[in-house]
Amino acid sequence: MGQTTLPLRSRVTCPHCWKQFAPKDALYISQHPDLLNDPRLGADHQQRFLPTRFTVDGAALDARGYACHALACPGCHLEVPRIMFEMHAEFFSILGAPSCGKTYFLASMTWQLRRTMPQFFRLAQMLLNRHPEAYDAVVLTGSALRTPTDLNPRPLNARWRGPHAHGLEWLSRDEAIWAAFRDDPLTTEVPLLTLFGPIEAARLYGLPKKDLGRRMPVLLMVGGDDPVGGPRSVHKLADAYRTRSGLTDVTTLVYPDACHELFNELQQDDVRADLVAWLDARLPAQA
Repeated sequence: MGQTTLPLRSRVTCPHCWKQFAPKDALYISQHPDLLNDPRLGADHQQRFLPTRFTVDGAALDARGYACHALACPGCHLEVPRIMFEMHAEFFSILGAPSCGKTYFLASMTWQLRRTMPQFFRLAQMLLNRHPEAYDAVVLTGSALRTPTDLNPRPLNARWRGPHAHGLEWLSRDEAIWAAFRDDPLTTEVPLLTLFGPIEAARLYGLPKKDLGRRMPVLLMVGGDDPVGGPRSVHKLADAYRTRSGLTDVTTLVYPDACHELFNELQQDDVRADLVAWLDARLPAQA
């Protein structure tokens, strides 16, 4: 597989200490277990270093010959996500006196984010449309072709509606997942149309981009009883990636009786094994 070249930003801002630095000055985080005791972070942390040796795949080699990929700030030595080197980031600071309403303001912003997210942050498919150069391979689970007839905006548990329905049968057949979902403050049971409103929900619709300009492999995994889109919708999505985007390696895996959360389903071991096998067949192992 050929190497992918991504454009780097001329300056990177550390999200921890706000130091700005050139990508060439970034430190790598050693991987060998004996290379502990970073001079800035302490004895329990892997050493940071400027590399002088690399593998043929471009990975930095630490002092013991281990391949290293994680990057760190040259100032504070904390890890900096690679995406910070490639894409523009925005930082916001909220200042105010005690009890002036900062918490209320943050709560209001979080609620507003739920409305603006479809427009500005989009879905994984939209990110692929916008930045195909950022991906060497793509895996989509529980996805759908984003059209009004193929992406379900209605209550997802309608199929299981009844006097004894829990309300989250659409997620998984594992009842423990239902409790975990409701305990998670970052999840919601509000239907798409109610959550975003019809105008914002409509922004979710769209098709795969014509001629992505990349030939990365795509894996689509879907449960046979997934009400978000289901196998029929995902097969149409796969066809769109082939005919519109020009992709040639598109695989669809359907898991009978499974619902939306494949990695939390009863056959999750099979799902994970299939994913690992697909990745191993398409992405070379790092030295």
